[in-house]
Amino acid sequence: MQNIILFDQPEIHQSLLPLTFTRPIADLRIGILTIREKWELCLPGSYSYLTESYLSKKYPTLAQACNLFVAGHVLPTNELVDIAQKLQPGEAYQSEGKIILYKGSLEMFQQQQFNRTIELKEPLCCIEMLYDIFLKNDPTAENKASHFQTFRRLWFKPLTTAKTPRRQKCHLGVLVEATGFAPLAARPGEQPTGLFSLRPSDMFPNNSRANRSLSARASTLKSLSKTVQRKRELTKVNSLFHGAVRGI
Repeated sequence: MQNIILFDQPEIHQSLLPLTFTRPIADLRIGILTIREKWELCLPGSYSYLTESYLSKKYPTLAQACNLFVAGHVLPTNELVDIAQKLQPGEAYQSEGKIILYKGSLEMFQQQQFNRTIELKEPLCCIEMLYDIFLKNDPTAENKASHFQTFRRLWFKPLTTAKTPRRQKCHLGVLVEATGFAPLAARPGEQPTGLFSLRPSDMFPNNSRANRSLSARASTLKSLSKTVQRKRELTKVNSLFHGAVRGI
């Protein structure tokens, strides 16, 4: 697995204060994901940070003999990921005089000794000021579609398949792909579905105390659902009654 280090450039780290007082640039959240998580989806590997010295204890640098250094303020694109995958040891890519990518040892990177430096021609999506966190949170349609497919493949695992039983045990921490959830108050004559179709014993099969607690909460929700439905029906009856009185 490739060892990838997301490094901070001091001047950009300063321009993103106060958010970067307690974290590296790549740990900033742009939309639903942090910059690091965006890179992890596009370029799998073992990630660490190279940031300010006072942050290094919480965010250590895990360097090996050969590492891929990526500027932490740059958002991944398809073109940039392709360049990073084809990068040779000793090569570096820069944009406007700032190093964006480098492959080699930590010592050579800190000494800025590169065998070859190449200027990037592709436009970059960078977070350099605080307002960029909002302005740059607009990926292209192609990246948005590919990211959605990646989220769906990695984070959502369907439980209902042809080979699985209708009821299946679901533990905490498991994300479930569902067709939808029914509202608290179902329509008259309809059976509540979605979350109400899960038995409390399915959540904690070996914990009777948790099962009793969940059963009590489930019964409370069902009673609240019936109460809401009754209030809606009473509201309709009252409106009809007052309308009839006004008609008289």
